[in-house]
Amino acid sequence: MRRLSHEEIHDWAEKHFKFDSPHRSWVLERADGRPGRAFTLSKLDLGPWREVVDFACEMICSRRPDPVGVSKIIEVMQKHIDLTEKESKKKSSSHDVRDETVSKDGLNKDTFDLLLELLEFEILKINFDSVEEAAGARESLLHARKWVQGTLNWKQAVEGLFTMLTRPEVVSTSLGRE
Repeated sequence: MRRLSHEEIHDWAEKHFKFDSPHRSWVLERADGRPGRAFTLSKLDLGPWREVVDFACEMICSRRPDPVGVSKIIEVMQKHIDLTEKESKKKSSSHDVRDETVSKDGLNKDTFDLLLELLEFEILKINFDSVEEAAGARESLLHARKWVQGTLNWKQAVEGLFTMLTRPEVVSTSLGRE
């Protein structure tokens, strides 16, 4: 595998994404000029993440938060955090600038956010028994994102997320009463 240039990513996005929204710039390039999420994802080893998503979907469909599955998800996320932290501390090439703004807390939140983004696409593919369950699953992701933006530890947020996702109809029903 080789590293993709900004131009290659931009051309690929132009070819495959037909959207105009505020998210487009976030995907391709951040406001401060750093590469966007598409560039970051192009450098990811998606193998372990695929396994994480498979574990997650299995837990959601079986409606059981499997402790082994949850710990595997946390393990893969921790490895990603450690690897990203290690990469940010060294210069990979003359074009890369060490990102001093990457904090441990920010990296944890970014990694959890990446998990939520990957799950968003998968949840759309799952056939739930009711509309309430489907809505509850999507709302669970929104709740989990708020937890991590607050003070909750990302590992606790992972556990809480899968506890919620095993009963999505309850999440959907409880939100309707607020």
